[in-house]
Amino acid sequence: FVHVYKTGGSTVREFFREYAAVCKKSLALVAQCGYQRDRRKGLLEDCKFLSCVNAPQSIERVNSTILHDNYDILGGHFNFGMADDIFSNATATPNYGNGAPQVRHMTFLRQPITRFVSHILYQQKQGNVDKTDTVEETVEDIKKRIRSSREKGKYVSSSIYPFYNNLLTPEQHAMKYDQEQTTQEQQELVKVQLSIDKNLLRYNAIVGMTETFSQSIQIFEHAMGQIVNSTRKEEEVQEMFSRYIGEKESKNGSKRNDISTGSVLKELNKDEEFMAIFREFVKYEQMIVDFAMDMHQKQYEAVKKGHFERYTLDSSDMLYLDSVGM
Repeated sequence: FVHVYKTGGSTVREFFREYAAVCKKSLALVAQCGYQRDRRKGLLEDCKFLSCVNAPQSIERVNSTILHDNYDILGGHFNFGMADDIFSNATATPNYGNGAPQVRHMTFLRQPITRFVSHILYQQKQGNVDKTDTVEETVEDIKKRIRSSREKGKYVSSSIYPFYNNLLTPEQHAMKYDQEQTTQEQQELVKVQLSIDKNLLRYNAIVGMTETFSQSIQIFEHAMGQIVNSTRKEEEVQEMFSRYIGEKESKNGSKRNDISTGSVLKELNKDEEFMAIFREFVKYEQMIVDFAMDMHQKQYEAVKKGHFERYTLDSSDMLYLDSVGM
């Protein structure tokens, strides 16, 4: 599970902890992987080991060998591709038919405007930025930040971890750009295309959306819910999935006691002139989310239909769903 910042990932990590406990699967949770501190790295060995479920408690770090020998599930803030070689042995299951490694990637994404507001409230809650006292003050603070960034030609990636921070592989992160020949916009577009074409599609990732949390968990249930071998365990797993499916939305870890993301968005939306600037500010993130939402909807529709076909996403790329579990 690739946990993208401010996408409801804390709820999903809680879900994976419970899933591992019920299904007797081993889970490792990590954070602060190398790409965040040093773009030249991006190795599992750089990750901070947070906790585990059903695995040796003496393990205090992770690498490919430790994960291969001791864990079934890896979750946390790391990159697509960092765990590609965990199951790369002769007995591993085949890849998904598109050249991608057989490690199943799951991730959640979120509408970028909502995510940015949530980010500001979270930073205030953590004491990393000055705290505002009212919704109106928060709105003015956000407007000032975004207008200042756009005046300098900057996009949301200059203010918050962009989606591609996790969706790009370490090798893609390490790509060099000719600063004289490529503009910031061109670099953003390259990263968007790599995130979509080379990773979400190539890895046939299971995509959850914070705004459609319930149906996201239904997709997860299809992919993960058929591994138990006893009626009692099957009932436990079904009960757990039903509980999370009933939660309509993920828990909001950013919400302050006095100000919510929704109340700030409601006030922001009253200023259409500013919202046009806001949409420009997040437009590259929006490209990824629009594609991911389409991918997510096709996965959900396939699950609900009960048969798994190939869905064409564009003229050259396919989303593969199979009867074993996407």
